[in-house]
Amino acid sequence: MDHFDEYDLTEKQKRKVESSLTLDLTPYLEYFERENVILLPYGSEFYPEELKNIFFPPILLYASGNIDLFKEKKIAIVGSRKASQDGKNLASEFARELSNNGQVIISGMAAGIDSFSHRGALVNKKTIAIMATGIDICYPAYNRKLKEDIIKDGLVITESFPKTKPDAFRFPIRNRIISGLSWGVLVIEASLKSGTMITAKSAIEQGKEVFAIPGDIYKMNSGGTNYLIKNAMANMVTDISDILPDIEKKGNVSSLNEDEKTVLGIILDGTMEFDNIMEKSSMDFGILTSVLFDLEVKGFIVKISANIYRGVVNG
Repeated sequence: MDHFDEYDLTEKQKRKVESSLTLDLTPYLEYFERENVILLPYGSEFYPEELKNIFFPPILLYASGNIDLFKEKKIAIVGSRKASQDGKNLASEFARELSNNGQVIISGMAAGIDSFSHRGALVNKKTIAIMATGIDICYPAYNRKLKEDIIKDGLVITESFPKTKPDAFRFPIRNRIISGLSWGVLVIEASLKSGTMITAKSAIEQGKEVFAIPGDIYKMNSGGTNYLIKNAMANMVTDISDILPDIEKKGNVSSLNEDEKTVLGIILDGTMEFDNIMEKSSMDFGILTSVLFDLEVKGFIVKISANIYRGVVNG
């Protein structure tokens, strides 16, 4: 139950979440076989490696579709359910272009930005939908055709037991999987207080790269994206080239010198203050300052405040 403390759940909600992860599956085995649902317990050879390292990894995943997509590079696109037409167009366009460049697009199959991101990536059969409900439920209900299309040409997964309903408190918990599976998260339209911002926060805590498209300062759905950019929590994106260099640089750790590799290894999986990095690396102030500057220029870390750095996880 302690796993859910950070989500501000009531005791009743905690019990509901706990039960939806641990009930007896025997009555559903026939359904799983008929609908080609694959069970992926933690430790399975097909269980995604990225999720083994996040806070409270799912103990069991229910999957329907192409699980080979787990092996490819994955970036999430998230945003407002009440997206503008421009936002929807951007989600579809960026998803299509990113999938053209070999990226699997992850999102939550919600209305708005999520749905259009999935649609854009389905052109290349490269999308994964992470649901907060049971695998047998479609939410929202009018996305049934989208869910069917994703199962046919992509992948749908959930950690929730069959028949689990779309309770509001389940979505923030689900979001740790969206960011956890991805090497980065692109935010398109989000209000300051939204599930999208929870996903962005989760990505930052996991040491993932975060991107955001700026918006009109007078519109509520620009509040979250502009906040992320203003506070150096996300890289500003105005076209696909702002993301592509980050895709291309992934895995080039071999180009770093020994001091850079040492420091990157210390902070890669999260955020850390300068003094803690200096203590762990045993470097003096001048050398460490130089190394951090070089790593930031090369795109392996991000400075998120006066003396706090965040590593960027390789894709």
